[in-house]
Amino acid sequence: MAFLSVVTITLIVFSTVIFGYTTYWYIAASEITKRINEWASVQNTLGNKIVYEDISTRGFPLNLDIQIENPEIEISDSDLIIATKRFHISLEPWNFRRINITPNKETWAKTTNNGLIETYLIKLGSGRVEITRDGKYLRDIHTQLFDISLESPISIEPTLVSYLQLKIQVLGSHKSQELNTPLVNTTLNLEKIVLPDGFGEDMGEYIDHLDISTSLFGTISDDEPKNTMKKWRDSGGFLEINSLRGRWGPLELEASGTMTLDEHERPLAAIAADVTGYGDMIDALIMSNAIPLGDAFIAKVAFNMLAEEKPDGSRQLNAIPLTIQDGILSVGPMNVTSVDPITF
Repeated sequence: MAFLSVVTITLIVFSTVIFGYTTYWYIAASEITKRINEWASVQNTLGNKIVYEDISTRGFPLNLDIQIENPEIEISDSDLIIATKRFHISLEPWNFRRINITPNKETWAKTTNNGLIETYLIKLGSGRVEITRDGKYLRDIHTQLFDISLESPISIEPTLVSYLQLKIQVLGSHKSQELNTPLVNTTLNLEKIVLPDGFGEDMGEYIDHLDISTSLFGTISDDEPKNTMKKWRDSGGFLEINSLRGRWGPLELEASGTMTLDEHERPLAAIAADVTGYGDMIDALIMSNAIPLGDAFIAKVAFNMLAEEKPDGSRQLNAIPLTIQDGILSVGPMNVTSVDPITF
């Protein structure tokens, strides 16, 4: 009898735990669905149109897998619409701090240009996005995408990217951040970028890699994007480029510096760069009619005087200034191109 009592008690406890966890799982699934619907409702009130056909939750007992069918987002005060067939979110029922997102293999973006609708199609081989939360605030976003294809109306052939990694680390509060402490750290790594025919053909249609590491300083307000950028600039906000490295054909670049906005919302930048292959870059700019032949000749002579010879016989510019001021991008003494204001 004592043995039967122990077995009975064990079964009761086990059944209670199973029943309690099952109830918790379904309540959690219902709560997540409710929060998504409430978030979409708030965004619609703010002018960001968010629609989807259905939300389903599965994955019991070890996961909460939320699948959103045919979501579409229209960004407020813009002509940008982003849509996909399916959006998949996964998290552990006992840990809401870490969220995993699996992007669909095809995503569309539509925008209007001079009354015409332009469609951009992004295809993925595979990818994932991992988000870490701290309370109601985002702290880390880690994105890895493989075999990306971007089809756009500006070219017949797509732009291909073998690998993209984006890491975003939010370090402080967006409302009260000291200017000597970064608000956000970001790193972006791109590998093996294949450009469409006719783009950069003088430099080569293959970019080996592009790596960027930045830190954002300043305060970010809860406002429309245009007003947010103005307030960020007026408060002394700036973007520190910790490292910018890339190789495109013969051109190899390694740079660092700072960037902000001027009073006309144009980028304002002061960057120092080590550049190899500048002669081929200037020749490419001449071929594309980006700079007059006379200016290019003067720049080449000036760069050759400033450059140092490397052991392999090539010449490298060390700490050459790259600046954007008064809407003009300059490399050393050479004005390369005009820079338009950032618009929203």
